[in-house]
Amino acid sequence: MKRIKPLLFLITGAMFMLTSCYKSETLYYDELDVTQTNYEVDFNFSSYTSFAMPDSTILKTNFMEDDEIEAFFAPGGASEKTKAVLRSSFESRGYVYTDSYDNADFVAVPTVLMMKYSGTVYYPPGWWWGYPGYGWGWPGYGWGYPGYGYSYQYKTGTIVLEMVDGASFRAMMDWQESNPGQGNQSAANEVPELLIRWMATIDGYLTSNQEYNQERAQRGMDEAFDQSPYLKK
Repeated sequence: MKRIKPLLFLITGAMFMLTSCYKSETLYYDELDVTQTNYEVDFNFSSYTSFAMPDSTILKTNFMEDDEIEAFFAPGGASEKTKAVLRSSFESRGYVYTDSYDNADFVAVPTVLMMKYSGTVYYPPGWWWGYPGYGWGWPGYGWGYPGYGYSYQYKTGTIVLEMVDGASFRAMMDWQESNPGQGNQSAANEVPELLIRWMATIDGYLTSNQEYNQERAQRGMDEAFDQSPYLKK
């Protein structure tokens, strides 16, 4: 269970995109991009010095094929690139990277969500220019339109960046190791509190242009840190 203390947030444009099945784009998708940051207002971020990171970016998806997932985690793939940007961003603020959770003041956790949505919208039949028995002199008719609908399908990409307090992260790991398979089945008061000091969400629509997607990914993560001047040693 993750618990977030009182946070403030800021929002600007920019988003992360990786890949999609769209064959053509006729609008500028980056105009729809959103970067949002949240932080614990009363926390002194300069009290942290070192940080660790998980072995790879967490991926959650409902449409990617096995080969796409393998490419995501392959050397030089999106997982490594996302981690590299996040690590560099924290290091540029004076924090020191360590490869061990044991003494890290915080854990920088990157998550990517790749989601696909689809559906159909229906409009009921309707009539214009008359009613049955009146329309333009023809009994029983009127100028109108039949019922119709349209189907839609789109994909979104989201990066979630979290700054998790190191002590609370270790307590959670210890609890999970001592309670294998418990998860959400345990009472909430039995699960250690996971303190998230800062969070950024970078969100938008996926396109088929990977270079364009990567540019937007970088821009969105840069904006997240630009919004967060308090993140510094």
